[in-house]
Amino acid sequence: MATAIAPSTTTTTTTTAAVAAHHVLHIPELLEAILLHLPPQTLLLAQRVCRTFRAVIRASIHIQRALFFAPQWHLPARRAHTWRTADRPGAKPANNRLLLRALPGCYPTVSSVVVGGSGSPGSDSGIDCGDAYEAWSWSVNVSFPSTAGAAAAQLPHPSVAYPDATWRRMLMSQPPCTALHLVRRWARARDPAIVDAEGITMGRVAEMAGEGAWSRGFVSSDGDWHFEGSIGYSCLEEEEDEEGDWGS
Repeated sequence: MATAIAPSTTTTTTTTAAVAAHHVLHIPELLEAILLHLPPQTLLLAQRVCRTFRAVIRASIHIQRALFFAPQWHLPARRAHTWRTADRPGAKPANNRLLLRALPGCYPTVSSVVVGGSGSPGSDSGIDCGDAYEAWSWSVNVSFPSTAGAAAAQLPHPSVAYPDATWRRMLMSQPPCTALHLVRRWARARDPAIVDAEGITMGRVAEMAGEGAWSRGFVSSDGDWHFEGSIGYSCLEEEEDEEGDWGS
């Protein structure tokens, strides 16, 4: 008479874990929370796993912001007290490092600047300070070849030149820049060359640079157009005490 063999504890545990994982990954809210812990490059490629992953990634505004497809406008700034040795800018905008792989020669950088004036600090903040102010802010700097041949040489792989390539829809930073000015040496054009209230994408920069509808006098000796633009901030962090500590 044959003896029945009971399933092992290990097999039962493994099966239970697999079923639990299956259920978790089919709950959009839980899958979104899990995916947001992935590095950007892995998160971008996770769309290839299955239709469920692709649908959640496309539908989630938080994931779209993490991948630089949708703008995140929150960026606090700090009042600038440049006479203080410990004076420093606030949180730095996020560079889109995904663009570094696609366009290594045209990678946008972010640098700190001090802006001043009165009334509304920051072109997009909509904040009314009333009095004159100086505040730490940030500037996006990016270059792009002024000729089609030079632009093609910057692309590391033919697939990057595809008209619907992912990088074309990506913002350069988070929060994004909404206006870019041409610069050459120490001269900056008064009017912006590229404007987009929803945030300027790298594809828009490539498109406009390819059209070259600006004065050739702004083409630098390296044959590139050079752009810079301020990142508007959402609020000013106020000083907590005389020692220069800052609140959020």
